[in-house]
Amino acid sequence: MNVKINLESAICNTLAWREYLGAKSPRAAHHRNVGDRGFTLIELLVVISIIALLIALLLPALAEAKRDAQAVVCAANLHSIGEAMEEYAAQWQDAIVGSPATSGSFFWSNINTGAHAPYSEYDYPNLCAEYDWMTPLSNEMNHRFVSPDTADLLAANKSDRLARFEFLRADPAFICPSNNFLAVPYSSSSIQPPVGPMLSYCAAGLFLLDPIATANYTCTFPYVQVPNSYSPNMNNVGQPSQKCFAADGAAYSTTAQAPDVDLTTTENIDGSAFADEGAFTWYSDSWNRDFAPGNSSGSFKRSTGGVDAREYAYRHGSGPGVYKMNMLFFDGHVSLKSDLDSANPIYWCPPGTVIPNSEPTPDVEKKYMGGASSYTVPQ
Repeated sequence: MNVKINLESAICNTLAWREYLGAKSPRAAHHRNVGDRGFTLIELLVVISIIALLIALLLPALAEAKRDAQAVVCAANLHSIGEAMEEYAAQWQDAIVGSPATSGSFFWSNINTGAHAPYSEYDYPNLCAEYDWMTPLSNEMNHRFVSPDTADLLAANKSDRLARFEFLRADPAFICPSNNFLAVPYSSSSIQPPVGPMLSYCAAGLFLLDPIATANYTCTFPYVQVPNSYSPNMNNVGQPSQKCFAADGAAYSTTAQAPDVDLTTTENIDGSAFADEGAFTWYSDSWNRDFAPGNSSGSFKRSTGGVDAREYAYRHGSGPGVYKMNMLFFDGHVSLKSDLDSANPIYWCPPGTVIPNSEPTPDVEKKYMGGASSYTVPQ
């Protein structure tokens, strides 16, 4: 019995001794603590390299997703503008907003003779300029400008006019999130707004003309022949799904001129800051396409130098050298159009408009006019 007890005691002592020795062994300590040590420099560099590689792979996808999201927000803005345009027309016997003969007609005592009494550059209620379509549509959206001068009930003086313009270009309803450009005041304009965001959207000016009156007032686009039977009314635009009311773009911005703001009224001939002729023509001050392939001919007035002005309007491309813009049509739908597709004259002109071959850019003449001496715009 004593032998058995002593044997068990010896065994326990031996095991305890071995465990003690094992605890003191460097190898045992190494195996026990291996999970507690930090990264080596090489391992840390490997991890950093992997993270950098993943970021490099993800950045283009994230950038593209951001561009797509901005294009969607821009399209939503234009859709809301289209709804307001239709509401305005419903209230004003189908008149197209933004024309000197519709929403700007109060400026004239007689639009057919060009008489401007009683208003002037410095007594100008309700609008920033004759082609100002944004103020009436802002009112339709209940984003009404309120003059800080409570004594000026009509908000008609010069300071109110400037404040109204600043109000418009700060309104998110009229801001494309891809528009990161600034605009300076046009040096010859009697109204000088401060440097600020470039306007995001521009109206198709040929739909705003009243040809009978244009011979007697200066706000006109003189390079194409809009039929005398046309007037700025929703019923006269032709196929509304094929006719553009407004699109990404800003007057004025060209290859030779960075964006500026011209709020001149009576002295201006092509839409002030709010309207322009269209992307089909090399006269365009909002959708200038002189740097598109095939258009850089010396015979074109703005193609001798400067920057590719498409970047100002065609803001929704998928990457460098890809140009797309959102267009709002008179039926209310918004479409993302590529560079040359957006320049189809049918989008920018009333039915029956005659375009001489001196008007369009070479790529438009080749694709849409077939080399003819003139082109008559269909429905």
